[in-house]
Amino acid sequence: VTLPIIAASNIYGIQILIPFGHTKAFSASVVYSSIFYLVLVGGIWIFSRFTIYNIAYVTIATELLVSMLMYYYIKKKKIW
Repeated sequence: VTLPIIAASNIYGIQILIPFGHTKAFSASVVYSSIFYLVLVGGIWIFSRFTIYNIAYVTIATELLVSMLMYYYIKKKKIW
């Protein structure tokens, strides 16, 4: 499930944003997604629901957020 999402974020970030000189947008999407991941994992840890399935869901949600943010920046800056 995560492979197509990671592939999309790779295309959007590594192959589109960075070569066109939008490293700030790339970095912002990675930082925001990292904060999102830490908040969700912290919530899972606080509420004692720390299972492999919950971590997998959080990972998928985070990768989806990375891809969506990068796509947003590509459309906002009219690159593609």
